Amino acid sequence: MFNGVSIALRTFGASIYSSGRIPRSALLFLAVTLASVVAYLTDGLTQTQISDIGQSALFPGTPLLALTLSGLAVTEAHSAKTLLYLVMSPVPRSTLLTVRTLCAAALTGLTLGLIVVIATVCTEKWGLQTVRQMGAIALGALFYMSLFGLIQLLFRRGLFAGVLFYFLLDVPLARLPADLSMLSPSWHLRVLAGPSFTTEVARAGSFTSTPEISAAVLLMGTLICGAFSVFIFSRKDLGDLC
Repeated sequence: MFNGVSIALRTFGASIYSSGRIPRSALLFLAVTLASVVAYLTDGLTQTQISDIGQSALFPGTPLLALTLSGLAVTEAHSAKTLLYLVMSPVPRSTLLTVRTLCAAALTGLTLGLIVVIATVCTEKWGLQTVRQMGAIALGALFYMSLFGLIQLLFRRGLFAGVLFYFLLDVPLARLPADLSMLSPSWHLRVLAGPSFTTEVARAGSFTSTPEISAAVLLMGTLICGAFSVFIFSRKDLGDLC
C-alpha cells in the first residue's frame, strides 16, 4: 500500500514539475496577489482593498482554482500521454486517483492559504476570522476538488461542465432563502468562514446552517464524490482512459 502511495506521489510531482505541466492558474492567482501588494506598498491600493483580495481567496477563489486544477488528477495525465503508464503500474487505480486528488487539493489550499497570509500580513488583522477562513479554504479545496474531479470523469468537456455547475447552480442557490441555500456548497463555505462572508447574502427561512453542519455537509459531499470517482475510474476501459 505504502509503495503504491509513494509511486502515486512521485508521478504527481513529476507531472507538476515536468515541462509544460506547471499549474499556470495557481501562478496567476499568486501573481495577481503579489502585484496587489506592490500596489498597496506604493499607495496604489487601500488596506480595505487588500483585505478584500484576501477574502476573495475563499470565495470565489476556492471553487475556481479547484476547478482549474481538477484535471491534474486524471485529464492532465491523459493529455500528456502518461496515464497508460500509471494505470498499468502496480498501483491500484483507487490509490492512484485518491492520492492525486488529495495532492491537487493540497496545492489548491496552499496557494490560496498563502494569499490569505500575504493579505493578513499587509493589513495586520490577525484573529479567529483568519483561522476560520484558512480552515474553510482547506475543506473547500478538498470538496471542490472531489466534485470537479468527478465531473471531469463524467463529461468529455469537464472544465466547461464545471463552469456551468458553479455559475448556474452553486452561486444562484447560495442566494436563495436559507432552507434552499443549504443545497449550495459555496454557501456552506461562507458559513464555515464566518459572518463576514455571509452578511452580503440576505437570509430568509426557518433554518440557518451552523459551522458544524456545514463542515459535515462538505465532508459528506467529499466522501460521496470521491467514492463515485473511484468507482468510475476503476471500471473504465483502458481505451477510454488512454
